Amino acid sequence: MWLVWALAGTTLASGAVLVDKSVLEDRERTVSTVAVLTGGLAGISSMALFAAGGVPAAPLEFVLPALGGGALLFAYLVPYFAALRDSSPDRVVAWFQITPLIATGTAVVVLGQQLSAWQWFGGACLVGGAVSAELSGAGGIRGVQRRSVLAMLAAASLFAAAEVLLARAAEHAPEFRLLIAFSGLGSALAALLFWSLQRRSATLNGLGRRLLGLLALAELLNLAFVVAHQRALGMADVGIVSATAGVQPLVITLMLASFGPPLGLPRMSSAVATTALAYMAIAVGVAVLALAEAS
Repeated sequence: MWLVWALAGTTLASGAVLVDKSVLEDRERTVSTVAVLTGGLAGISSMALFAAGGVPAAPLEFVLPALGGGALLFAYLVPYFAALRDSSPDRVVAWFQITPLIATGTAVVVLGQQLSAWQWFGGACLVGGAVSAELSGAGGIRGVQRRSVLAMLAAASLFAAAEVLLARAAEHAPEFRLLIAFSGLGSALAALLFWSLQRRSATLNGLGRRLLGLLALAELLNLAFVVAHQRALGMADVGIVSATAGVQPLVITLMLASFGPPLGLPRMSSAVATTALAYMAIAVGVAVLALAEAS
């Protein structure tokens, strides 16, 4: 069941990537502005969840990692948006596939989690196929600016750390609703701190209806992703859940073909014919993980 949640989360996150890219096409809006608005919308979602059922007493071993994980979920947005602004979505998510390596290593050390041989194999197929799918296409590594690569490596590291903290919080969560609410609160607090330090570049004046509508759609998709991702993290180890993001380049390519033009985005940046074997590796990885879960 965790695999269903994880794949659903990856699909929702892919949709959010395309919407975020469409927002960042408006060059009048800085990365700081978009990040702050995204964090603010996460805070609104958090308040709604708190209002829905109140705030019961919660242990510090839950509250602190939940808030910290939420803050890191905001922090990763800044380098992620910077990379997404300068590169195509399918290129950006390819470099994001380093996340499972960092998440797995951190989870082994911090949480003591271990993966089976089949899970390692399935995860390796996913990650390897994801990277090959996008970097073997037109332009390859040369098609990505160096600063975008560095930004995505930073974003992947921050997101992996957030996954580990939220997995720790999930072990002590009184309610699943509170896990999502406290992580959203952490994101909102981090956004508020960032805005106080970046007021000059993170201006919120003159926001149009289209921009606000796209941001609201992106946050709705992102919130749904967080819910699905947290469900998966509560059922399986961090490293293997993180590895399922390897299907994202394939999902992004398909979504660009279907929804790219309406959002003002190109269909894709890589030659699909050269990536068939990589996509087969992704499919094999998903199949191996599904069989490992069934056994």
